[in-house]
Amino acid sequence: MINVAGGSIDDFAPLLLGYLRRCIQHPSPDPNLYFQCIRHLINFIIHADAFPIEREHEWSSIPVGPLGRTLYEFNFEVELVSTVIFYCENDETHEDTPYAIDECMKLIYRMTSMSSPAAWAGQLLKRGLLRALVLITPQCESHGWWIEYWVRFCLQGQLPLALVYYHTLGAFDESLKKVRGLMSGDRFKRSPLYQEWQQFLTYTMQERLDARDEFAAKTVAYKACDNLRCGSAGRCSECQGFYYGSRECQKVDWKAGHRGVCDPYRSLLLTKIAPEPYLGCTERSFLRHLIHHKYVKERRSIWVQQVNIFAAQPGKSSVSPVLFTLFDFCQSPPLIKVYDADVEDCGLDEFEDTTSPEWEDLIERARRSEGRMQLHGSVFWRVHRVCASSLCGQRVRRDMSVCVIWRVECARDRSRKLGFWGRLMLFWGVWAGDPLERNVIFEIPTLSAGRSAIYFC
Repeated sequence: MINVAGGSIDDFAPLLLGYLRRCIQHPSPDPNLYFQCIRHLINFIIHADAFPIEREHEWSSIPVGPLGRTLYEFNFEVELVSTVIFYCENDETHEDTPYAIDECMKLIYRMTSMSSPAAWAGQLLKRGLLRALVLITPQCESHGWWIEYWVRFCLQGQLPLALVYYHTLGAFDESLKKVRGLMSGDRFKRSPLYQEWQQFLTYTMQERLDARDEFAAKTVAYKACDNLRCGSAGRCSECQGFYYGSRECQKVDWKAGHRGVCDPYRSLLLTKIAPEPYLGCTERSFLRHLIHHKYVKERRSIWVQQVNIFAAQPGKSSVSPVLFTLFDFCQSPPLIKVYDADVEDCGLDEFEDTTSPEWEDLIERARRSEGRMQLHGSVFWRVHRVCASSLCGQRVRRDMSVCVIWRVECARDRSRKLGFWGRLMLFWGVWAGDPLERNVIFEIPTLSAGRSAIYFC
């Protein structure tokens, strides 16, 4: 078939895409015919890539092959969302409907798992992903557990992960307005998943939308000084990644340890490397703001965890532990856990790059700050991957990026709200052995001048 199409997968993929569009836009008078045609097409794509894999493998363990990757480049997942809507709006009682929806959602998941949610979520929401989920929700009770599985999977996994980005929040807000009518219907309210929808919209989404509105109204850009004691800023001429209020501030920081790590930091400038094209200035600013918003809202529970760490080390009262707070946005609601960064299991044991000179420098800076500075890490993307190469052994190596954020807070006037300085740099890291990969943002809160301030290099 590939040879007839032109000799390459790049020639074959548009034919599959055109065939699916034609089935949706010009359906046959016989519903059995076009329902089966679409279902057979989806099955063909799933199994064509899985040909070398043995049958006993579960579908989730089958790697996305060349055909799936090429179809993803042609935005095939967008047409799959349209297919789900087509099934629901034309003949949801047909016997093939639940199986076809299951296979469409399965393929959407496999394709979108190849990249960060920032790459696909906005487009899928604009093309009707939320509408598709609302339409299939009433079918959970009559069409089998797999429909319920996919709705719950999106509400608890994919959507919370995708909606940490500013542009996807805007797309979600517009989509939500269009499906409010469908969600107020009796069939939707009788669904066994209605309470989960309410929880998702009330707790997860309302918090994100509030953070977005607050970000749009209050964010102002300022520069920050890495000396932690000065509010003006000049840049290190060597690595161009650290800012100082004066030459004296720079000399102090140079002697305190920047001399040894200045060279490695040169490779982390976002102006020189951009492995994540969707993390523009606005997106990076909003990610910082979202973490700050969550930190302020949950700070009492964070303080309790911090006190417990101090209480567990009565013999170390003279030396303050370096605290590391991990915000896991892969959970719904987000999981917040405070660790002692000097302990081996500090939430980052799966990352090889935690032994890098940059990471060690961050820990040392936090230690020198005598409690004014803490390390914050945030997980925004977690996806299961399987190596597609037959030459690959047990250890799967893949380049990933780790973002590092400096956040500076000041309690100079405790009658005022704490503000924060901030900027973003980027680490390149390599993970090995564990198929669980993450995009992680490390954030460092310390002291500043009581006003919202965000700066990114």
